[in-house]
Amino acid sequence: MSVRRVIFGLSIVGVACAPAPLDDSIAAYREALSSLDAERLLALHGPGLAAELDEERLEHFLDENPSTVARAWAQTSSVSVVRATVEFASGARLHLSRRDGRWQVDDGPLVLPRLDSPAAALRTFIFASRGHLGMFRSTLPSEARVRFRSDAALARRLTELRPSIQALAEALPPEPVFLVEGDEARLALGEGRVVRLRREEGGWRVLDLE
Repeated sequence: MSVRRVIFGLSIVGVACAPAPLDDSIAAYREALSSLDAERLLALHGPGLAAELDEERLEHFLDENPSTVARAWAQTSSVSVVRATVEFASGARLHLSRRDGRWQVDDGPLVLPRLDSPAAALRTFIFASRGHLGMFRSTLPSEARVRFRSDAALARRLTELRPSIQALAEALPPEPVFLVEGDEARLALGEGRVVRLRREEGGWRVLDLE
């Protein structure tokens, strides 16, 4: 069996098993909220909660905050969209959403030439910098696409930028969080470094690496 088939086989097996236990967990969570069952809530949560709260302290919190519990219970009355993240041993992740009764991949380790979000545009920018000049040009703002219309000019500019792009790739977190304001997006990387993007013609373009 090829690597490709193994990867997709694992994804399909994992997802196919997901809906029933997930539905059970949601129902159990709502039931624990309605009955103020601290022991059950601790069992349903990950180990992080138990490290912060013991059963007695959680019971006290539930008793002292009935409106908070009631609001949480009301907010879990129905499920509209189910999202899941599958993490592989390599650290690669698949982000999925369940729509119309089936799971669909929203994002994954395969870099596709996408500009529909700041994160996708930045990944495309980094991937294309390996020498995919047409794809790289598409990630640039309109004025840069005009300036570097020829492949020779763009290749020279890419050679100049490559150290900065390599540093960006090494500093980029697995799940980057962008500050989006209208058609502008910023990603802070620490030590004063910032990546700026702008939405143009329906896609996000990388403006500069500061």
